[in-house]
Amino acid sequence: PLFFEMDYRKQQALVEIAKIEFDEAEREFNRMKNLWEVGEKEHSSISKKKFEEATAQMKRKKFLLDQALIDLDSASKRLDETLIKAPYTGIITERFVDPGEAITVVPV
Repeated sequence: PLFFEMDYRKQQALVEIAKIEFDEAEREFNRMKNLWEVGEKEHSSISKKKFEEATAQMKRKKFLLDQALIDLDSASKRLDETLIKAPYTGIITERFVDPGEAITVVPV
């Protein structure tokens, strides 16, 4: 389980980084959009290329954030699969597998 916990924490950190980068790209896009929309398009404060670059950067960062969230969800599911839960209360009297040994779950 330690490996899966570390993977989950790593994915959490990557999500936080992706959020920060997306927020930054979104702020830059909004600044460029305001400059682009000032006056007529032919006489705006920035070039069309700068506006398009800011738009593309924001879209890239959004996709990276979405991917990081998917990876976090996947890591969370893998971590959850490492926990063994009984469908009833009781006392464990004997262990038939060693820690770290792979097992398969049979649906009830």
